[in-house]
Amino acid sequence: MGVGAKNPNMLEVIIKSDGGWSADIKDSEFSSHSVNGFGDRTIQITCHSDGKYSLTVQRSDGRSGTLNVEVVKNGSGSSQRSTTNSANGIISLSGTC
Repeated sequence: MGVGAKNPNMLEVIIKSDGGWSADIKDSEFSSHSVNGFGDRTIQITCHSDGKYSLTVQRSDGRSGTLNVEVVKNGSGSSQRSTTNSANGIISLSGTC
């Protein structure tokens, strides 16, 4: 794959937060991933054609503030996103690859 090329079998989960968060992600191969973080982070997951993915991201620091989650399909550039501003806010997203 050339420089700057996008893999159509991958998704990018883009998390933007001003605090701590935890994420549970299931990819199209039915593998589960738990990730804890603080601030902004991009996570790539496998997402084969016609497969499904799901994820839940929750603020983990008990403070109110912005939590943004966006899922970008590398092959098509399409995306899905959600935002919460509540303490311990939860975002759940799922879809087809």
